[in-house]
Amino acid sequence: MKYRFSFDSHKILISGATLFLTCANFANAATPIDFQRALELGIANSRQASMAKSDVEAEQEREKQVLAGFGPRANVSFSENRFDKAVSTKFGPSVLVLRPDEITAGSFSIEQPLVGLYTNFKRYELQQSQSQLTTLNKEISEVQSKFLAASAYLAAQQAREFVKIAQASLNATENQVHDAQSMVHSGRLLKVGFLKIDLARLDAKALLAKAEAAREKASANLAHVLGTTPSEELILDELPSIESAEKMSEPYLIQNDKNSASERLEIKQSEIEMERAQRSKNLVATKFLPSANLFAKWDHDFGEPPFGYPKDSRTLGLTFNWEIWDNGSRFFALSEQSALISKSRTAHLEKTERYQLEINALVSDLKAAREALIVTHAGLAQAEEAYRLEKARFASGLSTATDLVLSETAQTKVRGNAVVAIAEVQRLMFEIQRSSGQSSPSQK
Repeated sequence: MKYRFSFDSHKILISGATLFLTCANFANAATPIDFQRALELGIANSRQASMAKSDVEAEQEREKQVLAGFGPRANVSFSENRFDKAVSTKFGPSVLVLRPDEITAGSFSIEQPLVGLYTNFKRYELQQSQSQLTTLNKEISEVQSKFLAASAYLAAQQAREFVKIAQASLNATENQVHDAQSMVHSGRLLKVGFLKIDLARLDAKALLAKAEAAREKASANLAHVLGTTPSEELILDELPSIESAEKMSEPYLIQNDKNSASERLEIKQSEIEMERAQRSKNLVATKFLPSANLFAKWDHDFGEPPFGYPKDSRTLGLTFNWEIWDNGSRFFALSEQSALISKSRTAHLEKTERYQLEINALVSDLKAAREALIVTHAGLAQAEEAYRLEKARFASGLSTATDLVLSETAQTKVRGNAVVAIAEVQRLMFEIQRSSGQSSPSQK
């Protein structure tokens, strides 16, 4: 029995090409990233937040070290001494060894601080303040990472809107060129009018190239902040509309918790720094206290003990030490801590006032930006209507090519101004959110 196989080479080529294109499209598939996802990626990719997290873990271990100071200390020692000769004496018929030529001894001791417990407690309080500061630094780093991601996301949104506007302008001028060619052929438009419209098309093409370059730059910066590959195409949320931007910005113009610096993490940080300075002074004051330790010790002689010494011994006791004079060093240390406390209080007041002034300035800027947005909104409707009418007049031969080009240019400019105004309002909202202590930016 014979089998016969046949292959359709054309079908194989088509199927292979289809498979290749499918794989290529899958590999180049765009990744949708909304605003909240961008914030999550911003924190996950932030080296600053990662380092701050390591600092928190290190402070936690230091806190454990201080806690370990409350417990007893155990020590083991071993010594071996060799002498030129043994020291002995006769006592009647016996020879008493006062010191052998070799002494090998070991000891085990446990020591528990008594007054030192209070000192260690003050040290633990100081370490707690330091741990709180480190935790706040971590939170501040995370907040900064979120707002950095929000700014990069907003810049990418703005750049993409500029590309859309430039593309729409290019499409409009290309349609104008096509219509102008027909009008030149029919004798309704002079050659000079056609050249003006074609020049406007070239300007629109250059504007699009510039907008695309800005978009690539903004996308690369966003990819760097989010930790994505620069070649990966990202699908972003649309920039808010003018109406939405006007509505979202209104609550920030009213005096409330949205524009108060009292909840800002840096203010809380300065409050803890004041507390830390006071606790540091309390720790320095413990240097005036005496030192008292309770101890227990076990000694064992591995060789022949000297005369009168047992082979094993146990000792219980209390050590007491009090430094009564150190040339004023402790008093100088207390004076230094008092000066640092005063400095921390002044820094807290300065930060509070500065951040509140910063919010007030941002609110004023937002008011001006919102007014500009309202004016741009009205101008946008007028520019679009003017271009529509001018386009109809040109088609009817009632206006010149110059009027048409100027009208289209004005429309493109107003559209760009609208994007700038929306982005500026959104940026100032982010700034106010950050200055008022909001933990995460919001486009609402």
